[in-house]
Amino acid sequence: MRIKFIFALTLSVALSTAALGQAAVPHVMPPLDRPWEPADYTMAVDMIAKKEMPLPFYLTGGGPLLKRYLASENLNALRNPTRPASERLLAVNTVSQATGQLYNLYLDAIHNGKVAHLELGHVYAMLLQLIALQAQAVDQFVNDGDASSQNQQATIAQMGERYAGLFGGVADSCTDKKVFGMADCTNILNMAGWAYPKVDHYINADNRTHLRQKFQILRDHDSVPSDQRNIDKLLAIMSK
Repeated sequence: MRIKFIFALTLSVALSTAALGQAAVPHVMPPLDRPWEPADYTMAVDMIAKKEMPLPFYLTGGGPLLKRYLASENLNALRNPTRPASERLLAVNTVSQATGQLYNLYLDAIHNGKVAHLELGHVYAMLLQLIALQAQAVDQFVNDGDASSQNQQATIAQMGERYAGLFGGVADSCTDKKVFGMADCTNILNMAGWAYPKVDHYINADNRTHLRQKFQILRDHDSVPSDQRNIDKLLAIMSK
């Protein structure tokens, strides 16, 4: 079953009225020899979606672009707790929305007969990293006392639902192996093991129970030692 990944995060609107204030610039692919800003992600994916640049594949010369897109150093500013929470949220949401769109483009490519499972797996792992960064920014927002209204609390609850859906997708996809292969799942589960502890407190008890059931099924099917260790780590947290 094809499932479109919709990363329609609304926290930047619902939790803050801050704006990035970035001027429109011509469509030029951001340089690959420096860390990217959030606007660079938007520009790159917009160009790919409009076919001004080809969707990058490792086997056809897209490796350098993917390496820059996925580079952890790009996200250093999003990790910085000295930045105002509203700025961090806007930045991480910008990157997340672009990356969710890129994920969908790879899904379309696979549906049309392209081989893009490796690229899709790497982008999925990045989405897990991004939701962890978002959760940390929301933690800061809440600690600053800026998320007290009823609408903001409802938005945070919706965020938890999205987190549960994304991690449930990890378990489902790595159980049936219809989209991701064994190596893809190892990469994704490594990131899941890092990311889930940072978002667990936003996932309600019912969703946590469902996730535990899904990952227990995956545990019964996955014989890779490193995968088993990551799954066991996730199950331990979900069982608390």
